[in-house]
Amino acid sequence: MTCDRVALASEVCQCRPSEQRTRGGGPRSSRPRRGWDLAAGALSLGVWALMPKCPMCIAAYVALWTGLGLSLAAATYLRWSLLLVSSAVLIYLIVKRRLPALAGGFVRRFMPNR
Repeated sequence: MTCDRVALASEVCQCRPSEQRTRGGGPRSSRPRRGWDLAAGALSLGVWALMPKCPMCIAAYVALWTGLGLSLAAATYLRWSLLLVSSAVLIYLIVKRRLPALAGGFVRRFMPNR
């Protein structure tokens, strides 16, 4: 038997603990999942904090670590690509974390009788 009912902030779901769902409707996230989310956020912030501004430095780091030579144009594209990907990961994590809370506020504000 599954719990098809989603409890709002003011309600309590009478399901078994393994069947309870969060306000967003999804299953509760497990501890390893939260750990992966934390690691992804830390890695994204690390990219922003440690990314050199100079494309020549990026090309030198890539050559030092991998032995591959990069042109300045390729290093510039690599820099912007890494920054954009890390930004997308951070935005995804923020939206994923905040969307259930925003949805619950919407329900309470615009549908008070539910």
